[in-house]
Amino acid sequence: MKKYIIIALPILLLIIPSCASLHYLPLPSTIDCPVVSNTGTFGVQNMDGNAKVENKDIVCHYSGFDVKYVVSNEFVISMQIINNSNRDLLIDKSQCYVLYNGNAIQLFKDVRMTGSTTFNDIKGAINSVQTSHGSVIMTLPSYSKWELHATETNIRSSKVPSFIYEEGLYSLSALDNPEPVEFIIPYTYDGTMRKWDTCRNRIYVSRINVSKSLVATRRIKNQEYVRPDSDLAMVSTNQYTIIKQNGSPDFSEFNRINDINQETFRKHEKEVRTGRIIGAILTLPTIGGPVLFGIGALAGCIKDDHYPPK
Repeated sequence: MKKYIIIALPILLLIIPSCASLHYLPLPSTIDCPVVSNTGTFGVQNMDGNAKVENKDIVCHYSGFDVKYVVSNEFVISMQIINNSNRDLLIDKSQCYVLYNGNAIQLFKDVRMTGSTTFNDIKGAINSVQTSHGSVIMTLPSYSKWELHATETNIRSSKVPSFIYEEGLYSLSALDNPEPVEFIIPYTYDGTMRKWDTCRNRIYVSRINVSKSLVATRRIKNQEYVRPDSDLAMVSTNQYTIIKQNGSPDFSEFNRINDINQETFRKHEKEVRTGRIIGAILTLPTIGGPVLFGIGALAGCIKDDHYPPK
């Protein structure tokens, strides 16, 4: 019996101190990262002096029709024309232009292509396109809405103003924009086409709100984390937001908890080594004592599930 006790004793002394239950604090799964946000708001500058501007929805109200400008997620500025009158609205497609930072190009790729209009009871009514004296006339029926299709035109993505890092609200003019977009549309309600007017409006970023905040970003491991998204994104019909990282993320809470866990593990390893050394001393007469406990004292805890979380 003594023989079995002598053999079992070093084994028990090896297992007991290394299997002590450990309780670690959970590490935060997200890290606060300082970021700067630029929220740009589009505005309209009426160049012909005949429209009432509504910047909130990027709309210009003319006598008999409205022009609503639309910004896509790719920052392509397009438009809709809404004929609110009981008369046909005529547009000369051959004289329609779009200007990017003052450089004019033909708005339509093929001025003889037809589109469609919808409004109230009119569904899929085809615009009539007529050629007269070198002009190509498109008719928008009364109480109809016509939308400019990017595939039929030369419109493209434009550019937003440079990113601003200083907090505050900035008012901008068209000259402060790298590429204001301007549309020139000749129109008339005169069926004889003797009197023409021009719809001319410039769309640009008129205001930028710069704010700073802490954004919770996902922690991958240790001090690696997912960086905040910095892509341009439309948040409404006339606003976009860009977010950029500003400085290093705050790992103070992560480091504080990690230090506590590391200290817990160091105390555990000290207890394991101490128990094995004592066991080695008590079991020196046996063969297993010096071998098992001498190696164990140097190795410390070797169980993976006893290591602190990362």
